[in-house]
Amino acid sequence: MIYRSGNISLDTQSFAFTRDDQSIAIEPQVFDLLVYLMNNRDRVVGRDELLEQLWNGRIVTDNALNGRLKIARKAIGDDGHRQKMIKTVPRRGYQFIADVEIDSSTKGKLRASLPDSDAWSGKPSIAVLPLEYIGDDPGRSYLAVGLAHEITANLCCYRDLLVINRESISVIDVDHRDIRRMADELEVEYLACGSVRLFDNRVRVSMRLLNTGDFETLWADHFDNDLADLFEIEDRVGSSIASVLVQHIEDRAHRRAVRKRPENMSAYDCVMRAKKNVDSWDPELTAEARGLLEQALALDPEYAPAHANLAFTYCIEAEVPWGMNRDAAVARAFDHAEKAVRFDEFDNDAHVALGWAFQLQRKFELAESQLDRAIACNPNTYGAYCVKGWVLAVCGRTAEAEQCEANAIRLNPLAPDGCLVTIVVARYLHRDYVGALQVFSRIKENFIDAFAMQAACLAQLGRNREAME
Repeated sequence: MIYRSGNISLDTQSFAFTRDDQSIAIEPQVFDLLVYLMNNRDRVVGRDELLEQLWNGRIVTDNALNGRLKIARKAIGDDGHRQKMIKTVPRRGYQFIADVEIDSSTKGKLRASLPDSDAWSGKPSIAVLPLEYIGDDPGRSYLAVGLAHEITANLCCYRDLLVINRESISVIDVDHRDIRRMADELEVEYLACGSVRLFDNRVRVSMRLLNTGDFETLWADHFDNDLADLFEIEDRVGSSIASVLVQHIEDRAHRRAVRKRPENMSAYDCVMRAKKNVDSWDPELTAEARGLLEQALALDPEYAPAHANLAFTYCIEAEVPWGMNRDAAVARAFDHAEKAVRFDEFDNDAHVALGWAFQLQRKFELAESQLDRAIACNPNTYGAYCVKGWVLAVCGRTAEAEQCEANAIRLNPLAPDGCLVTIVVARYLHRDYVGALQVFSRIKENFIDAFAMQAACLAQLGRNREAME
């Protein structure tokens, strides 16, 4: 469905927002806010109603809604003084007062309205089907609806995914026994489907990720939780499922990109191939990754993920013995990170890269600000928490650092070594040497820094023979 008003349009099938025929990136909640106001333009929408729609009943401050409204007005070329499109009705709410034209002719053929630009070239698409509710109490069926919404919202935070809007899915006849028909109607590469089952005051969420090409199940798992805190279930399970889905989709995207001939690769393919080696800390693999990222920029000079990943490689080079002059590496990291943020201010990796570059310059407040922005853009990626934890640790804020790293490990339990080392540093600086030593048993790989830190902890405890070993 496409909403048009004056010089703007919003396509709920491809999440595309344009103004003056120019594609503009906006946050998912801002997109949903505009669509909801347009859909209810015949009345004033109250603040409580907007909070319920955008945050699914979760408690947030008024500033959160005010911030989304300010961004929405800026995106459509309006502001709080002129109010040509969004009118504030004091003590009542907001109303979209401009004329709106709705085009629903593309219903059922969702990919037909995708932008013609390279913005979506090669990128995977996914739809989260409404979850099947299994339980004796029909009044609890809203939990299945809320979880599907939460998973979709979390997936929308990943800029390299095309996520089909829940409104577009609502126009098809959902039948969990007829997955193939729904896949044909939605025209997506992946389907996420599952069920919510209530039993003995517990909830089990079962999920599957399907490849619609051959209907192979790429991943399946279930999550068990108490029913004590429904909002926590939606938030934690929704983010966990989204993180796992993206990991599997990226793995397949990398394998597909590797099979392509170099001349047939898009900028997205180049970045997918490079990602495996970006954080290798190996000079040859880093050079290989840079070659692919530079190829991506040759295809699209303003592709933010390529700039962000190049920044990561130079941040690493600033900290290794085989690298170039440290100041030169930091300067290149900062240059690419700044471009990444400029070209896509909602790309969380761009803000992580800029935060890391600021940290290398010992500008810790600026680093923390960028990392907080990264987490706001996508609360589901562990990298932002991991780097922020390091910044907090070296600033002596040890408890906050540990909490950041715990969040990182929860989101990515398969690759926590860097986060665990940060916990070691935080505890060491806090003079909790016994606590720091307890972490080493969880570190999977043996590397020089880990041995050095372990020796330091042992020496501080007077265990000199073990420290020498």
